[in-house]
Amino acid sequence: MMEDMITPARLRLIGSIASLFLWLQGVFWLRLFDSTAMYVSLLIRTIRDISYFMIVMLMIMGGFGTAFLILQYNRIYQNPEEEGLLFPHAKGELLLSSAMISQYFMMLGDFGGLNLNDSNSVADRALVTIFFIMTTFIVQVTILNMLIAIMSETFSEHM
Repeated sequence: MMEDMITPARLRLIGSIASLFLWLQGVFWLRLFDSTAMYVSLLIRTIRDISYFMIVMLMIMGGFGTAFLILQYNRIYQNPEEEGLLFPHAKGELLLSSAMISQYFMMLGDFGGLNLNDSNSVADRALVTIFFIMTTFIVQVTILNMLIAIMSETFSEHM
């Protein structure tokens, strides 16, 4: 029974998490040196300053991701085996997670998996296009510039 719980895949999973935490601990140990202490302190302060902003950004991403997800359901119910859906997914996969990940990639400017014009409904195509334009303007232009401004303000206060 215990052998079933400790598989090589689980050990690698635990090892990857432990490795990440060890590297992060190494970054925190860099506070001991005068030449790197300022950068570690700036990193911690920046993360603290953007924490509330990240909640707002995640809410906006969730809103657009959910809107695209609902439109995706229209296409899935019309043709479940259709290729080129807005959010590629495997059978049984949660579409909400795919929608959020696709929204994150869209925020970064990766529109490779996005298929705006493959729908039987003109209203769906129009709405997807409108949501796409709104997403690119609100998230890419406004939100990311606000994030840069907050980080720059933190930097100027810290210096």
